[in-house]
Amino acid sequence: MKRSWFRALLLRRVQVLFLLILQLCFLLFIFQNESFIAQVLRSVVHIISGFLVLYIISKKDKGANKVIWIFLILLFPLFGSLLYILYNFQASTRKFEQKIFQIGQKNRTLYGLPGSAEKSAYYEAPAHIPQIRYLKYAGFPVYDDTQTEYLSPGEKFFPIFLEELKKAQKYIFIEYFIIKEGLMWQSILDILKEKVSQGVEVRVIYDDIGCFLALPKDYAMQLKNIGIKCEVFNPFRPVLTAIQNNRDHRKVTIIDGKAFSPKMK
Repeated sequence: MKRSWFRALLLRRVQVLFLLILQLCFLLFIFQNESFIAQVLRSVVHIISGFLVLYIISKKDKGANKVIWIFLILLFPLFGSLLYILYNFQASTRKFEQKIFQIGQKNRTLYGLPGSAEKSAYYEAPAHIPQIRYLKYAGFPVYDDTQTEYLSPGEKFFPIFLEELKKAQKYIFIEYFIIKEGLMWQSILDILKEKVSQGVEVRVIYDDIGCFLALPKDYAMQLKNIGIKCEVFNPFRPVLTAIQNNRDHRKVTIIDGKAFSPKMK
């Protein structure tokens, strides 16, 4: 089992590395090769770079940002232009941002819980007013009737966390940037399997880049096969795209309305 898991993990890494190297070789070919095709491609790159510089100058943007991008494009025409196009003109990135915005708008009513604590906070916690305002403008105001307990160090947190998992009656939602097979995750997974058999709804989300070196490609399917609803956030694809920078760094578990936000190794 261990050997087959390692093979699957290694095979995926080799495939991704090969495709990335292939793309890099193509880019190097454009500037290192003296063939007619390479010369034409270089000319096209320089023309595109010129248009990009003019476009950046005409944009209503911060001067510092303009200078950085112009300097990068003029110094490294190929990589600078490619990087700028990836971050500013990629349709998939815009669609991704639009989708996230639509999801946020759809669920905004769920954020509007009664019992805002903003007014009382001015008297009870004046030192935290800037953070409270920031959270409010971000769409996550502070509320009354909530309670927070700080569990530190991890040796104190983990046993309590496992006990709360065992008490779950309705649902367990887990969202992590990194999940790595080992003693801690196995302890959690054993409880999740038991809870699934009891009819508790269990959902897991993990980030593909965060788990790139930790889990095999089919790990989400392995969890689904034991009854856990699992999704991989923004699966990594070995192509030049800025959307790969959108990662899920959350570390949260919600058990029947009680949230745990741990970061443990």
